[in-house]
Amino acid sequence: MLKRPLFYIVLNLSLSLFSALVRRLRVFDFLFVVYPGSKKEVQAYVPLFLQWMIPLISGIGIVRSGRERGLVVGISRDIEELKANGSLKDAYGRIHRLGENLGIKFIALAGRLPSVFHREGFSLGPPFVTGDKGTVFAVKESLLSVIENEGLSPAEINMGVVGVGFVGSGVIKGLKGMGFKSLTGVDNESRRLQAAEGMGVELSQDPRALSGCELVVFLTPRGSDAEAYLSHLKKGVVVLDDTHPYLPRKFVRYIQETKKGRAYRVMMSLSGMSFLPSFPGYASEWLPGCVIEAVVATRHGNCLAEQEDFDGRAKSMGFEPATAPLKEDPKAPFSA
Repeated sequence: MLKRPLFYIVLNLSLSLFSALVRRLRVFDFLFVVYPGSKKEVQAYVPLFLQWMIPLISGIGIVRSGRERGLVVGISRDIEELKANGSLKDAYGRIHRLGENLGIKFIALAGRLPSVFHREGFSLGPPFVTGDKGTVFAVKESLLSVIENEGLSPAEINMGVVGVGFVGSGVIKGLKGMGFKSLTGVDNESRRLQAAEGMGVELSQDPRALSGCELVVFLTPRGSDAEAYLSHLKKGVVVLDDTHPYLPRKFVRYIQETKKGRAYRVMMSLSGMSFLPSFPGYASEWLPGCVIEAVVATRHGNCLAEQEDFDGRAKSMGFEPATAPLKEDPKAPFSA
């Protein structure tokens, strides 16, 4: 009867001692908080044995370089599940306390976490970084790389963006200055479309608005959400994937075989920086936009600059696109 309480006492004591040591040594500069795209994908981020040992928040790896080091932690439940059972506040509090206990400078939130926390009324001021500037930078740089790889000219491209929410609206603003022939934002939620009005681009809730687009960026909350749009894509379309955690392999195969197109992943790299272990769907040296923002903020101490200023800082640090066509091969689905 005493075994389980004793286990938790020892576990909590060990974690407290570990946190104190890490805080004193300043082992980590930032936290990178991820979450499963669906219940089936939980174990891609958080091993099963950790889900019951450390409820809601579990450490799963590190991001390292010569100067910046980050701890990767995962929310071991689906976001919608947390909202439904009232545990979202607990998860937010655990993230904040973990950052304080480890003495970190910044907390980077992946995917939908910034918009979900914001809608639920949780503060996203310092030490949180919301990842939008890092993602906009990563998408723009990856697009430029893809356009060069494909031998395309922006002036001849009808550009589509699927997902115009918190991050997507920022991406659209960033793409407006790239000289595309046309720019269309598509989303299945009228609420997000209304919030994006006034940007001077075509907005639609109809997936058929993508039928004339030669190049499409997917920014849907989950990779599986892209399914509703695939049949409306143009033959020979080039797709850039920045979904969470990534487009399912069957979607990549559909784009390649049925649409005779190509799919790329939004990928950036920084010399000497890598995930240990590698992030799901990424090679170890690839970094998502929200991590880029935390790294830039750690180096420069300011993540609130204008997008142009942020882009310049990230480039000066050596961030480069690492885009390559996605492979459907299940043994190596996303390696270059």
